[in-house]
Amino acid sequence: MTTIQVKNGDGIVFNVRLLTDGEKYGRNFALTHEGKPVIEFYDTRYAHTPLGQFVSRYLLETLSEACYDGIGVLLLEGNSKTWYIEGDSLQDIVDWAYNELIQSM
Repeated sequence: MTTIQVKNGDGIVFNVRLLTDGEKYGRNFALTHEGKPVIEFYDTRYAHTPLGQFVSRYLLETLSEACYDGIGVLLLEGNSKTWYIEGDSLQDIVDWAYNELIQSM
């Protein structure tokens, strides 16, 4: 399982996970991912899973496009004002994920 941590402007730390084809995910890691790489976000303040509380999941290519478009803030979940990632951190996540993919080849 490949993860990093990112802190947003409100000081909330998120575990960020790169999920690739064949890896387990979901409740109790009971599902198997098939397809393109995705990025998952977990709020570390809540121990709902070993990574924290699941917040959201995005295709890596979608996040990459958002960086290219110069997004200022990515809302991870619309009902929470504190579940967001700023553009600079998002770029760091995308760069990290692509580096991980290259290294795993």
